[in-house]
Amino acid sequence: MSIPRHSFLVLLLGLGLGIGTTACQTVGTAHPPTRPQTTAETASHVGTQAEPAGRQATLLHINDVYRIGGVDNGQGGGLARVRALRAELEEEAPDLLFLHAGDLLFPSMLSRQFQGAQMIDVLNMMNGERHQFDPRMLATFGNHEFDQEDAEDAAMLDRRIEESAFFWLASNINFQPDVGSKQGVEAWNLIDSKLIESGGVRLGLFSLSTDMVHPAYVTSFDPPATTARRLVKELREAGAEVVVALTHLPLSDDIALLQALGDDGPDLVLGGHEHARIERQVHGRWILKADAEARSATVVRIRPGASGAPRIEFEARQLDATADVDPAVMEVVARWTRQHDQEFCSEKLQLTPGCLDDVFGHTLVRLSGEELDIRRFETNLGNWVADRALAAFAEEGADIAFINSGSLRLNQDIPAATDITRRHIEETFQFSSFLRRVRITGEILQQALDHSVGNWTGEGKWLQVAGFAFRHDAEAQRADRLTLLTAEGPRPIRPEDELILVTGNYLVTPSRGQDGYTMLHPDMVIPDDHPPELKALVVEHLQATRKPGIAPRVEGRICNSERPGPCLAIPGPAVPAELADP
Repeated sequence: MSIPRHSFLVLLLGLGLGIGTTACQTVGTAHPPTRPQTTAETASHVGTQAEPAGRQATLLHINDVYRIGGVDNGQGGGLARVRALRAELEEEAPDLLFLHAGDLLFPSMLSRQFQGAQMIDVLNMMNGERHQFDPRMLATFGNHEFDQEDAEDAAMLDRRIEESAFFWLASNINFQPDVGSKQGVEAWNLIDSKLIESGGVRLGLFSLSTDMVHPAYVTSFDPPATTARRLVKELREAGAEVVVALTHLPLSDDIALLQALGDDGPDLVLGGHEHARIERQVHGRWILKADAEARSATVVRIRPGASGAPRIEFEARQLDATADVDPAVMEVVARWTRQHDQEFCSEKLQLTPGCLDDVFGHTLVRLSGEELDIRRFETNLGNWVADRALAAFAEEGADIAFINSGSLRLNQDIPAATDITRRHIEETFQFSSFLRRVRITGEILQQALDHSVGNWTGEGKWLQVAGFAFRHDAEAQRADRLTLLTAEGPRPIRPEDELILVTGNYLVTPSRGQDGYTMLHPDMVIPDDHPPELKALVVEHLQATRKPGIAPRVEGRICNSERPGPCLAIPGPAVPAELADP
């Protein structure tokens, strides 16, 4: 059963369909699959099917996959490994369900050129049949699906969805069918929920997406709890034995959902948004998330329980260099990559092919850019980039700088004694990186830092900092001992202190979501007709220091007992004595 966006309870027969699609013969273009024929059933028919013994549903789940080829030069993650894992699992569970919890169209270097067409083309191969609609694959929307947020971008998003040989769940998103005179988002394979069998188990699926980005072509996002309560009830009444929520929400919101709804909520949450593997139980119900970029995938097996509560078993399958790859997917990935490297240089940058290998500088030390490091701790790469931001306004009297780590998207380390190329820089700075000066107080800085360290699971809101230090209390999820690092020495930052902060434009632009930094208001921004771009500053510094190279280090700007080391933070007057380190 699939509930389309434009009707209430139409049941789509999603079992055993052989659905042809328009062939996509060349890389660089994508064509919509042929819409499958649908068969209407009644909910009572679905609910009275025979129940064979030993019934077990199998689900394969990934989230936050931006690169079709994986990371670490293809040695980790990647969709060729996901396809190989699915093929392996289907030997025992041929009717498994494959779920993607969002963040797939953007951002990536290839999406800057192809607007996500390359991702859809490769995802269309996940069932082993590139030109056949896959009724057992469902995806939902992450916040980055809305990176192109203007009214004229609705047609592009609609096109990507229609090119998908799988269903998209948009249970709490109200798309506009048109935006003024422009086409809106109303693809035929955009559905509210789905009732489908796997291993003889009747599963109900729906989705919940974060509203942190609100594009012009979305009327509203319904509250997650309201949507979940409604659809859990509808799916159970339609015959679902187990209800699964496919979410792209912060972990704190997933937890709040299960706490608020109890038995009226889903039996299982398969989520995204955080980039680190998460396994959290709330009132007996699991929230599961995999590592980003398909470094891992979650395999879930579900058996209906005699007492009503299902038995859920799961494992995280690591997709590293030892995992099998699918050669057909690898071939298509390679073709997209070759096409991108040529077109990106010639069309985007107006340079000759091969420009991504141009050398800008050299690093003497290993630069730590892997996401689970740079989104959770102070790193030398984060320090070096934040220093460039602060140095750009040294003459204007800037005091501090911070950069949200979600804007530094390299997601790999650069080994010591390595040349830094244009590819490294372009992969790191996927977004516009113009800098702004902002007038704040110590109190506002405290609020920003508490937001940075809250929900400490590897989110992009984590800040890399310059000009100050603090202690991250990981257990209490708060920041304390705020310390300004001056030429005269360190001193505590008081709540009433006035500071000039340098940060990225994104964090002071409410319409883009700000990564939750709502304490930073546009009226705090110091006007500047020609703001510098952080990416250009980084390149300039690399070129100026090409010999002997750069050697940034972790200095103790963010002190965390889980990673002992130097600490530049000192106790401040606002810190109770019993909380200050001796």
